[in-house]
Amino acid sequence: MRYRVPPIIPFVLIVTLLGTITKCGPGNSDNYSTIGEDFVPETIVPVPESDSLTLRFDPDSIQQVPDPILKFIIEKYSKEYGYVDTVNIENEMRFLVEGDLVLSRQGFIDHFIFREAERQSVQVEERKIIVRVYRHKKLLLDNPASVTYAIKKSGFPSEAFYRRVKSSLEAAANEWNNASGVNFVHLEEWDGKLTDNQYPGELFFIVKYGYSDKDFVASSFFPHFKLPKDRIILINDYYMTTKYDSIGVFRHELGHAMGFLHEHLRAGVTAQCPDEPSARFFSVGDYDPTSVMHYYCRTVGFGSYELKLSPIDVAGAAALYHKPTP
Repeated sequence: MRYRVPPIIPFVLIVTLLGTITKCGPGNSDNYSTIGEDFVPETIVPVPESDSLTLRFDPDSIQQVPDPILKFIIEKYSKEYGYVDTVNIENEMRFLVEGDLVLSRQGFIDHFIFREAERQSVQVEERKIIVRVYRHKKLLLDNPASVTYAIKKSGFPSEAFYRRVKSSLEAAANEWNNASGVNFVHLEEWDGKLTDNQYPGELFFIVKYGYSDKDFVASSFFPHFKLPKDRIILINDYYMTTKYDSIGVFRHELGHAMGFLHEHLRAGVTAQCPDEPSARFFSVGDYDPTSVMHYYCRTVGFGSYELKLSPIDVAGAAALYHKPTP
């Protein structure tokens, strides 16, 4: 179920400061010189004298979060959940987190608030696949019978690039469709129509090309992301040269879109996969080093460049998304 905050209740975010606001940013503030280009100076929150800060704001006003607070959120997110980087997509700065999630400014702050609230919830397994839980509900697709998408063709550097993405994505989608009750539907008629920053209501997500020198092949989203511009699968240039299987990349990213977390996030496992910490995740069930949701961990050889669906992946997907009865 897609996460929603009741509109009549404002977000309440309580963060503990290590010092004053003026000292809580990352060591090299130049890394964040592009943050907050839409910042409204009048919204600056005075530096509190106490050791805690409570922010209250409505979901629609998140863009007004001032830069000092945003910098603190970046630092806290980096400490608790993993490194935060930035990429420029269609002239908008986005945040790259958890290895393969690219979020807008508002989406990143939403995600941070969600992760903080999520501390009281346990990541649960359904026949060993890990999914998120919030307020006792699994965060899955609202309408798995029709998960519509299109590929923004005009953004790709070449016809060959677009065609490779199209065929590989369709093949990966068919595998998930056959393994579960999810039905990914490519509305190909939209491929040639989509323009920058266009998110038609007919599409649940959009696949886009986005060049970045950051070290990622593709990025995805989780089904509870409420902003249409955060429900994208982004393809980087590395996709054409990566060692990862071209269909396997989309098996993995579509797994995120279905709500599945990285397998290597299980507590005690990521010591062998040092690129991503396991903070705030809990080990449940047996570890599956062959899961499609597992990165290839060079240090020990866990995971695979093929990113195939394992028997446990298939069983978990079928249990979470039941196939309709004929």
